[in-house]
Amino acid sequence: MDARVLGFVLSEKCNFRCRHCFNESEARKPAGMGADELLEHVRDAAATGRFAEIGLSGGEPMLFARALVRVVALAHELGLGANVTTNGYWGVSARTAHATLGPLVDAGLTALTVSVSEFHLEFTTGARLRTAVAAALGLGLEVRVNVVRTRAFDVADAAALLGPLADRVDVVAMPCIPVGRGAVAVSRDDLPAAVSPVGSCHAYFTRVAVTAEGDVYPCCSPGGFTPPLLMGNVRVETIGTVLARADDSFLLQVLDQLGPTFFLPFVHEALGRDLLAEGVVDQCHLCHRLLTDAALTAVVDDALATLEADLRALQVDLVDLREVARR
Repeated sequence: MDARVLGFVLSEKCNFRCRHCFNESEARKPAGMGADELLEHVRDAAATGRFAEIGLSGGEPMLFARALVRVVALAHELGLGANVTTNGYWGVSARTAHATLGPLVDAGLTALTVSVSEFHLEFTTGARLRTAVAAALGLGLEVRVNVVRTRAFDVADAAALLGPLADRVDVVAMPCIPVGRGAVAVSRDDLPAAVSPVGSCHAYFTRVAVTAEGDVYPCCSPGGFTPPLLMGNVRVETIGTVLARADDSFLLQVLDQLGPTFFLPFVHEALGRDLLAEGVVDQCHLCHRLLTDAALTAVVDDALATLEADLRALQVDLVDLREVARR
């Protein structure tokens, strides 16, 4: 795994209750990791030498602004960048937005990510989004806007909300995946049109995620928080130990190099099912389906065993196999 960002889900506590939320965040959720614990994990992350940045998300991390300042300051001291992902609720006025972000920027915050979707807009406004983004840009931060795509809301809609600011930020589109609250609260008719889930997970595995309970997963995707992808827990062992063990995981190697589509022929042969025809939004959704459905996960396990045996017989490893396939 080429992990470069370590993302912490500080808490599932949030002042919004978005219908699509994969970790079902809401105001009644507990506070999650405290600042002292986070500082310990950031020190461990820096000691590995593998990370360039930490990410702080939730829930809504800005509800814990004082803790954020301490964590960002330590990351800066240790030579790590820091990015906060927020719903931008604090963009009520330019003055409030600057007062909210100022201490974080002074502590060493390097980037801000603001999430927007039709679901977020049930709790906030385009004006707040613009105010939050404008304040971040004015304070010299790199700004990314994550757009959760549905049939009713897409990148063009987010750009319209941002106005002239859209040309100054990195707009990233991600499909709404029906997991967590989204599996029951979002209509299937509102999900974006399915795309062909081709490709490896290599780019996704650059962002390792740590939940509020300390569980570690190889990516930050809503589809990636599944039992087979659980790599360890930072409350039990250091992040360095977790990553060292994960480097030997054959499942992670296959996903990193080949992606979840590798398993589709095995599923079709064993179960007679065409998962793409069943309505898979993207490869993260496919991965989630494969690793949460017991019958599908059994096929994945069998396929991994077969592939590993074949590679041993050929005396090649997975990286060699990918290079052969490219030729």
